[in-house]
Amino acid sequence: MVTGVKGAEGINKASVDRGDSTVVAAAVVVHKRCRKNYINKKEIDLHKKAKSFPRPPAKRSARVSIGPYDSNTHCLFCGHKMVKTNVQCRF
Repeated sequence: MVTGVKGAEGINKASVDRGDSTVVAAAVVVHKRCRKNYINKKEIDLHKKAKSFPRPPAKRSARVSIGPYDSNTHCLFCGHKMVKTNVQCRF
């Protein structure tokens, strides 16, 4: 899904609430579910709680990510490629 102006504003507001540095403009590609999770108030509160408790550093993997990230075709949040479906409404 390509975000519009209101969607970008919602993501930017959630970013400020989360204490992240994510700033987006309209036409950013994101999954609908990823955007909903990112701007969800309960998810923001959980993110803040998790941030307040320091975790030990995770073990680093020697694996390399599969393929390059393309902001025009991959979700901003999860990084997975967007799949376009050609579903026609019959109503």
